[in-house]
Amino acid sequence: MREKDESSVQPKVLRSEDGKFLPGTPSPNPGGRPKGSVGMTTRIRQVLLRERNGKQVADILAEVLIQSAIKEPQKMWPFLKEFMDRDEGRTDKLDALHGMTIEDQAAQLRASLLAMDDTVPCEAEG
Repeated sequence: MREKDESSVQPKVLRSEDGKFLPGTPSPNPGGRPKGSVGMTTRIRQVLLRERNGKQVADILAEVLIQSAIKEPQKMWPFLKEFMDRDEGRTDKLDALHGMTIEDQAAQLRASLLAMDDTVPCEAEG
């Protein structure tokens, strides 16, 4: 019979009733992320803050997303809705769309985007 290697035995993780780690509990992930490493969210934020051709990348991305939503609202609506829910938190306006078909949601999105004078160039209409 083989004996267990003590280094492979996981320390018991102690948690409170609400699931939080208790003080002094060994880390369940002792290797963890290396100190000084940069996560993907941080990297994306850094890129969005850069400028390209005198415009902030975040502004360029927003314009591309809106143009795509106007051209192909049925394709883009699920993505934009998920993005808005995660970025800004769910809103009553988005909740009102839950009973609609994807086609009706996309039409509503297109109408809303076209109503935004400053965001949508005229050539996007049509």
